[in-house]
Amino acid sequence: MLNTDPIGWVLCGYAVISVLHHFLGGKSLEKYAISHGVVSADRSVKMSALLFIGIAACFTLSDLAEYGGYALGGFLVMTAFGVHKFWNVADPTLRTSESLNFLKNVIFAAVVVLYYL
Repeated sequence: MLNTDPIGWVLCGYAVISVLHHFLGGKSLEKYAISHGVVSADRSVKMSALLFIGIAACFTLSDLAEYGGYALGGFLVMTAFGVHKFWNVADPTLRTSESLNFLKNVIFAAVVVLYYL
């Protein structure tokens, strides 16, 4: 059954925008991932896009929206710890940027998961 929850549709929109960002800006994301020590950055970016497609699909269906929320939350936490390692950054400006991205991911993940509990 089609999802009637407006929050689910907002999260679906976020996932669709993320898909577009990963496909259209894939090269810049790959460079960013490489600079942060992500293994197989090109595959990681492509797999992230595929994951976001699945997450978006989950949010469109009310029976699967909860799974989409958990998948999105898990992805955001893994990205926070795997990419935004602010504790390894010496430059104060870059450290601030990475710590803000880390916190954004963790807080967004917590909100999404708590919403679907």
